[in-house]
Amino acid sequence: MQKRKIGIHAAGFIGWGGGIDFLRMIIRGILSTKKYEVIVLLPDRLTFKDKIKRSLSRFSLTANKNTPRQFSDQRNLFREFSPEAVSVSYKKSLKKAVKRHHIDLLLPCIEVVNPDIDIPWVGYIYDFQHEYLTQFFTPEEIKHRQIQFGNTVHTAKNVIVNSYAVKKDIEKFYPDSTAKVTNLPFTPLFNRQLLSSNFTEIKNRYALPDKYFIISNQFWIHKSHITAFRALQILHSISNERVAIVCTGDTGDSRRADYFDSLKKEIRDLGIEDKVFFLGYISKPDQIQLLLHSVALIQPTLFEGGPGGGATYDAIAFSKPAIISDIDINKEINDPLVTFFQVNNHADLADKMKAVLEQHKSSHWQLDADKLEEETAQRISVLGDVLSALIDSI
Repeated sequence: MQKRKIGIHAAGFIGWGGGIDFLRMIIRGILSTKKYEVIVLLPDRLTFKDKIKRSLSRFSLTANKNTPRQFSDQRNLFREFSPEAVSVSYKKSLKKAVKRHHIDLLLPCIEVVNPDIDIPWVGYIYDFQHEYLTQFFTPEEIKHRQIQFGNTVHTAKNVIVNSYAVKKDIEKFYPDSTAKVTNLPFTPLFNRQLLSSNFTEIKNRYALPDKYFIISNQFWIHKSHITAFRALQILHSISNERVAIVCTGDTGDSRRADYFDSLKKEIRDLGIEDKVFFLGYISKPDQIQLLLHSVALIQPTLFEGGPGGGATYDAIAFSKPAIISDIDINKEINDPLVTFFQVNNHADLADKMKAVLEQHKSSHWQLDADKLEEETAQRISVLGDVLSALIDSI
């Protein structure tokens, strides 16, 4: 019997690291079932100028943290699945790509799929931040999201979300929705291939200190980096430990162009300018090496669509402690590696950082790749069962 071809609709996901990791999770879950073929559909919408820059970037002999990630070859993002999953680019017509590759089902779809594409599709809703943190959005942005989500839940027969909290919010804000909503299980995924970078080289390249916490978030306002920076100042006043915070992630936020500059000013005012390191967007293997050699991950976020955000998934997958805000969605995580602090409370975060720092001094942490692969296999199996049940019902 011929396997159904599942098209991974990457539009809306490949512009940010968390979106790429989410697609990787979906792909691994589907492939684990061995029941379907997977084809990743990548929109190629670069301008001619961008394509020239992307071509030139391929000749770079060393990694350049300032090279925008959209200039890299998008198909390389999913090379780990070759030849199990085929990655293809399409320029304008998704319909033609679906027909050319004989796709039977599209998922996950952030936007409503054109009715001309006459195959089943599964919608995706990321979070309802615009309904809770309205101060971070313009009225136009709020209206756009409300229309987009409303179109999805009233058009799609099936929708996937990344947490129970988002599923509850769909029921709250769209009680007349007829879509069947499937919340995916919390699925941290260890990947041995991400251990390829050399930590010593990375540490020397960025002149990093020996002891540091790590934050791996884009610099969006709701990630609340400032809570961690204020906590670091307090930590230095109550502890003799020389410890820093290393930040990875894109420094732009389209909602507030001056946000990153305001953070740097606050750091200067706090007197901790030499204790905070901004590395920008770096490769995933480099990010994982920095995580592995950190004291712990800090996740000070005010809002998420998946428990803990992508950075917490990584921490648990690689068996590193994480100190995360106690918002409701984060409490969906039940893992001994996680320590919760009161959201927006930098004094409480400082106390938790001090406690984890003390544990770090007395522990002799070692990565057990075989054990982590076993745990990941179990998680993928659960995820695969959920996705398989959804796909087979359509």
